[in-house]
Amino acid sequence: MQHGKIIALEGIDMSGKTTVAQNAVAELRRKGYMVQTADELGGEIGQVVRGFLRGKATTEPEVLALLFAAARLDLLHRIEPFRDAGVSFVFDRFLWSSLVYYQSARNEIEWVKQINLCTPSAHLNLILDLDPHIAATRRDARADIWDGDLEFQLRVRAGYLTLVREHSTTSCLVNADRKRSAVLDSVVRAIRKCLDA
Repeated sequence: MQHGKIIALEGIDMSGKTTVAQNAVAELRRKGYMVQTADELGGEIGQVVRGFLRGKATTEPEVLALLFAAARLDLLHRIEPFRDAGVSFVFDRFLWSSLVYYQSARNEIEWVKQINLCTPSAHLNLILDLDPHIAATRRDARADIWDGDLEFQLRVRAGYLTLVREHSTTSCLVNADRKRSAVLDSVVRAIRKCLDA
C-alpha cells in the first residue's frame, strides 16, 4: 500500500484556502480517494498560535515561527498512522506559509528552514494566487493580525511566487480570482494527478 501523501494548499490570507480544501476533499472522497483535510493549528499547540494570530496576545515573529513548526510536527506525528494506511492529507497551509510569512516579516528565510528540518516537504504545493487588493475585499471576522497590512500581503504573495519558480516540479499556481467552481476544478485535477502518480 502506498504511503499517504501531503498536499499543501497555500496562498495569501483570504485567498480561499479553507473552503477550497474542504470542497476538494469532499469531491475527491466522492471519487473514491482516501483523503482528509488537515489543519496544522488544530492541536493544542495550534490553539496557542491561533490566539496570537487573533491578537489575543502579542509576541515576536521568531516565537510564532517556532510555535508553527511545533504545531506542524505535532500534527504530522498524529496523522502518521493514517498515512501509513494510505490516507493522504490536504493541508490548509503547510511549510511554505512559515517560510514566506517569516521572510515577509524579517526578510530572512534560512532560519525558518532550519527549524523545520524535521518537516517533510509536501508532495504538492498548490498556491491559490490572488491579488492582495482583491483579497482585502474578502476580509471577514476571521481576519488575523496580518490581514489588514496590504504591503505585508504583497510581500507574502511575492514569496509564494518565488517558491513556485524554484520548485516547479512540486508546485502548481492556481488563479484564485475566478468562480469558486473553476478554482475547485483546477485544484481537484492537480491533486488527482499527484495522488495517481
